[in-house]
Amino acid sequence: MHTSTAIDSLFTGRARPMAGVGDVPVLSGIINTSREGPVMLSRSGLEGDEQGDKVFHGGPEKAVHHYASEHYALWRAQFPGSPVALLPGAFGENISTVGMTERTVCIGDV
Repeated sequence: MHTSTAIDSLFTGRARPMAGVGDVPVLSGIINTSREGPVMLSRSGLEGDEQGDKVFHGGPEKAVHHYASEHYALWRAQFPGSPVALLPGAFGENISTVGMTERTVCIGDV
């Protein structure tokens, strides 16, 4: 059975200081904004996107973060009072999709 799939939203953002542990801010690229139209993708990521922690994020194996938009309904149900709007983009993903979950997509798929 073939399920329809689509990129729902595309997000990029610049790394910026955010609240950290104690008084020490941490550099983070989790806050992204929606993009329209084509965006260049290279081995280091999407044009206009930055990662704050280059040890654990970024580079050719971690350049783009995908998250299935179908999962947000569960997050909203589990955390109805969340101060964060639990909508596509909330987890810092670059690509939010419909029909591309862990059940239908595997590492190495093109």
